[in-house]
Amino acid sequence: SGSGKTTLINIISGLLNPTKGDIYYSEKLNKESSQIAIVDQSPIIINDTLRNNIALGEEYNLVDDDKINLSISMAELDEYFSSNGNNLDLVLSGDGLNMSGGQIQRVALARALYSDKDILILDEPTSALNKESEDKIFNTIYRLSKIKTIIIITHNVALLSKCNKLFRIKNHKLIEL
Repeated sequence: SGSGKTTLINIISGLLNPTKGDIYYSEKLNKESSQIAIVDQSPIIINDTLRNNIALGEEYNLVDDDKINLSISMAELDEYFSSNGNNLDLVLSGDGLNMSGGQIQRVALARALYSDKDILILDEPTSALNKESEDKIFNTIYRLSKIKTIIIITHNVALLSKCNKLFRIKNHKLIEL
């Protein structure tokens, strides 16, 4: 707490400019970069359909339902989806009252997966999930790490066992372990 994790995420994602230096991936990352999807620990659900929550920001006529269904499956949202009649037009409450915390996080993960960005930042993405769901989602994430850069911010050390690089933020400094 207070070590600079959120600040680092905001700099990497271009929400904040670094006070010194630059951030590079395959090109310089900045506010105009659209290579990054973030799954925040407190995701936002809009008062709209499941389809529009997952394809957030995409023009309606460009939304790919097959890609949404794949994202739902990869985010382990299948049970919620099927219990609601596989209805992409199911309206989600903007305050999340008709969903559990875990379902909200899964929708946010499905949204990130649907966006198909090169970099996926996960900030405590499974804090509201049970162990079984967490394991399933992280198996998907580990498979994706073969084709995407994934940055996981977590206090749960067990989730980091399959990561190929580990860093700790201590005294506002990034230290490779």
